[in-house]
Amino acid sequence: MLELWNMKKILGIIFAGLLISCSSENYSEINLKCGNANVRVDNNYIYESFGGGAVNKYKISNRTSSYVAGNLKGSSGFNYDATLDLNMRVLKVNKKDRKTGISGGYTKNCN
Repeated sequence: MLELWNMKKILGIIFAGLLISCSSENYSEINLKCGNANVRVDNNYIYESFGGGAVNKYKISNRTSSYVAGNLKGSSGFNYDATLDLNMRVLKVNKKDRKTGISGGYTKNCN
């Protein structure tokens, strides 16, 4: 009985360790130059910094090992969705006017 309990405890610890290691990817080391912007990713945000000090800060909504996606509700009446494709090294940003519904976007190659 004691052996079975110890085996369950060991398996539980191994399983918990696997879960933690699979879900704790760290994106803080991602720094790319995308067009005229610097793009940095941490565990919560995608930062798109421009030369004049302006920064778009997208809250991460989804991530895998090959891409990171986020969104931003802009103060100027626009919603922004950003996707950083880590394999293709491309940043795609779509924007939509909250009043009119008119949308547009841009794509930047990164290095």
